[in-house]
Amino acid sequence: MELNYFRDQGKRDDNLDLFTCFSTKNTFFLVLADGYGKSSEEGISHYLQEICHKLIKNHEESTLPDILNSNPPEKLWMSILIAKISESELEVCSIGDCRAYINKNLITYDDSLAWRNLSKRKCFEDVAKLVAWHPLRHKLTDSMTPQRRKDIKTIKESISSGDILVFCTDGIWPIFHEDICSGSFDIKNLDIKTEDNSLAISILFK
Repeated sequence: MELNYFRDQGKRDDNLDLFTCFSTKNTFFLVLADGYGKSSEEGISHYLQEICHKLIKNHEESTLPDILNSNPPEKLWMSILIAKISESELEVCSIGDCRAYINKNLITYDDSLAWRNLSKRKCFEDVAKLVAWHPLRHKLTDSMTPQRRKDIKTIKESISSGDILVFCTDGIWPIFHEDICSGSFDIKNLDIKTEDNSLAISILFK
C-alpha cells in the first residue's frame, strides 16, 4: 500500500483532526478522529492510543463496533472512523461525519441534521453532494450518544489492486467531494487553507 496524507490547522487555535495507523499480520488499520467543542489534542491522542491497543489485542475476537462501544467517543467530543484493510476487503465503521471513499464512490454517511433531512427526499448520491453546502452539515444528530452506539453499522466492500481509498474529515469533503467522485482529487498536490481543521488520507491499494 502507498499512503499519503494532507493535514492543516486552518484558522483554528488547535488542530483536532488526527489519525494513526498500524499493521498486524496481514491487516492494516487506520483510525481517524475529528474533534470539536470541548475536545483537546491531548485527549484525542490518548483516545486513539486506547483504540489502537484494543484493536491490536482484540481485533480477531471483537468487531469494530465492539471496539467503539468499549471506548465511547462522545466523552471526548469527536467524530471517529475506523478502517480495517485486509487482502481483499475494506471494512469501515464510523460515528459522526468523517467520510470514506473507494475510488469515486462514497461508502459512508454523515450523522448530521443535513444528511437526515435531505435523505428523506433525495437519493444517496444527491444527499452526499448537497449536504456539503447545507447550513446544518456540521450539526450532528445523536452520533455522540449511547443510543447511536447501539446501531453502529459496519460497511464491508471488496477491494483489489489499483483501488484508491480516501478518508477525510469535514474540513475536506465539503470542498472536494465532487473532485473525489470525479477522480481528479490529488492529495500529493493539495495546497489549501481552510477555516476549519482539515485532514485527508489516500491509500493506493496494491
